[in-house]
Amino acid sequence: MTFYATLDEAKNENKASSATDDTRLFDALRTVSRRVDAIFQSRRPFFAPLIETREWWIDPTRVYSWLRTFRFDDPLLSLTGVVVGTTTLTVATTVEAWPTLHGPFRKLRLMNSCDNWYDFCNSDDPVMVTITGQWGWHPDFANAWFKVDDLQANINASVTEIEVDDIDGSDDLGRSPRLSAGSLIRIGTEFMEITATDTATDIATVRRAVNGSTAAAHVTNDDVEVWETHEPVKRAVIRQANMLYAKRGAYDGVNISGFSNVVFPSDLMAEFRNIMTELAYE
Repeated sequence: MTFYATLDEAKNENKASSATDDTRLFDALRTVSRRVDAIFQSRRPFFAPLIETREWWIDPTRVYSWLRTFRFDDPLLSLTGVVVGTTTLTVATTVEAWPTLHGPFRKLRLMNSCDNWYDFCNSDDPVMVTITGQWGWHPDFANAWFKVDDLQANINASVTEIEVDDIDGSDDLGRSPRLSAGSLIRIGTEFMEITATDTATDIATVRRAVNGSTAAAHVTNDDVEVWETHEPVKRAVIRQANMLYAKRGAYDGVNISGFSNVVFPSDLMAEFRNIMTELAYE
């Protein structure tokens, strides 16, 4: 479960933020975030990093022998491992995500000019390429994680509360609060999702080891980084969630010639549709 905007970001957009029902607005953010994934035909978070292993068959539609590339379907943010059939390739030595200077990636390239993807096929049986890495879409993955705070106390791999320096302080870009319910954070290599914050104690309640990461112990002064969802996606989710929140229970009906005609609020804002359509062609 990944939110593409935080509760406080949505409340800042909400004209009635001081009287907002946080639970209902948070539910709206969850609903809209999942709607975004559905639009991109993804059962998993599409605009956030997800550590996972995925696989595709080697076939002529995926292999471009001249460039020694193999095409796969899902956007890849970073490459960890590749297995072809029963052969494990060495990332950055025998195989790389390609093209190297631009992500998200949708191709692998064999780095030895003498290698070919079909070299791994030693029978008439189809051979599968198994890819492990961080999947998702972001136009600037190298700068998608943003340090906002420091851990203030050691934690083991199972606690669900973490203490930071200043939850509602400003980050380096002057934005406040630094952390909010819905934030996807990273400490070391572990991803966590914040479900609630206490600004008086600077304690955040978290779900551990989300998005395919592994729970681990962390120590005082470890960096707390937050995932920056691509700005147009974040804005679309905030606006759409606030519309759902504002129109909760608003099912207006009118009578025409003795019949009742129920008019429902518009399902998707034009701005939301336009942003999603634009990103579909990225």
